[in-house]
This record gives sequence, C-alpha cells and structure tokens, in this order.
Amino acid sequence: MRQTDHQHRLQGVTKKAVKKGIVAANWDLVALDNGIIMQNYQGLCQKHKALQEESVLIAGELESADAEVKKLQEKNEAVMAEVKKLQEEKYGLLDQLLVFEGLSVDLYLPFKI
Repeated sequence: MRQTDHQHRLQGVTKKAVKKGIVAANWDLVALDNGIIMQNYQGLCQKHKALQEESVLIAGELESADAEVKKLQEKNEAVMAEVKKLQEEKYGLLDQLLVFEGLSVDLYLPFKI
C-alpha cells in the first residue's frame, strides 16, 4: 500500500522533530557536561590555590626550623669546645696531683718495720 501524501508529510515532520529533539538533547548533555567540567575545574583550582598557600606556610616553617637548627648547632659546637677545654684542664690538674702525691710519698715506708 502506498502512503498518502499527508501521511508522508507527517512522517517527515516527525522524523525532523525527532532529529531536532535528539540534537537538542545532545546539546543539553554537552552543556551539562561542560557545567560539570567547569565545576570540577573550579574545585581543582581552589584546591590548588589552597595547596600553594599551605606550601608557602610550610616553607616558612621549614626556614624557621632550619634557622633554629643552625643556632642549636652553633651552641653545640661552643659547648663541645668548652667540654674539650675543661677535659684538658682536668687532665692537667690530675697530672699536677700525681706530681704532688709523688712528692709526698715516703720513700722509706717499705723499709720500716
């Protein structure tokens, strides 16, 4: 059976409407995808900015800690130099003590009975 001219036109209009609807739906999906992508992008930008700020803060803390470590190392070196000086003084005093004790030893003590 052959379609009437009216049916054929209706079928053509319906096909066009369906195609336009699909195209419009595709554009809506593209717009929705773009919106989601932009939201994700903006969220990532905010996270990146927050991480950069945190990085700057941590770098400042690290710099302060390094300065403190350097001060402590300098103090440690000074203390170690003082310890070495005191040890040398101690050994000198021990040497003097041995000399003084040696002078005060009674050399005849083993011969006394």
